[in-house]
Amino acid sequence: MNDEFTKADDGKLRYGLIPPEFLKGIAEVLTMGSLKYSDNNWKNVDDESRYVDALYRHLEAWRSGEINDPESGLPHLAHVATNVAFLTHFDYAPDEWSKEKPGQVQVVPNGVSMQDFMNNNF
Repeated sequence: MNDEFTKADDGKLRYGLIPPEFLKGIAEVLTMGSLKYSDNNWKNVDDESRYVDALYRHLEAWRSGEINDPESGLPHLAHVATNVAFLTHFDYAPDEWSKEKPGQVQVVPNGVSMQDFMNNNF
């Protein structure tokens, strides 16, 4: 009889590697949102690009040296992570997108001006 413990964890996701502060920040932002609005209200957004805009507002505020959001008192980076979580959710559940994905990156082809690209003249 073999008394040695074995478990086949090779190739499995290691959630324990995620910094706890990262998850705590998301939980704090979601808790604040739940108190201000309602549980999972973020799923009812009419235009998912609002989360892209919010993500960049918080990121740029942080880059400018503002650590905490003045409205919530929570770190801007926690708000960034939460908006990434929202966008990730919608990316994994495309049937929940209200329209074409707003954050989808489009590359301007070589030799095409930005003006022509924006007007679909290429």
